[in-house]
Amino acid sequence: VGDYFGTIPSEIAFLTQLVSIDLPGTLLSGVFPSQLATIATLTRLDLSASFISGCIPSEIGNSKLVSISIYGTKVECSIPIQISNLSHLHYLSVQGNKLSGTIMTEFGIMNALTSIVLNNNYISGTIPSQLGILSNFEFPI
Repeated sequence: VGDYFGTIPSEIAFLTQLVSIDLPGTLLSGVFPSQLATIATLTRLDLSASFISGCIPSEIGNSKLVSISIYGTKVECSIPIQISNLSHLHYLSVQGNKLSGTIMTEFGIMNALTSIVLNNNYISGTIPSQLGILSNFEFPI
């Protein structure tokens, strides 16, 4: 897999039946593509250990993702609040980036969420008590 390099083209949005993007450990670079959020069938996104940079686009909240793994990239900014619109998201792994801000209380309304991995970022603050009411949640924060 590591032989892939370049950027993710905006034309990826034309792949209307795409269910999974599984490209960890590649040499992919460029800004996190907002076009990924327009693929209605996409449920799994793994761009871990690549050179993807920029911010997680707010449009990601319009997708149907259930698993997001973008650890060990060059992604920065904060986790967009729109990610809380992902009612079926069960796994979010963003450790080892340059993310900032606080742990969103909105994670507490995401009933499908079972795991969030946030370590090795610039995220601060306390763990919101709302996470304690999620029945399937594990605490590897």
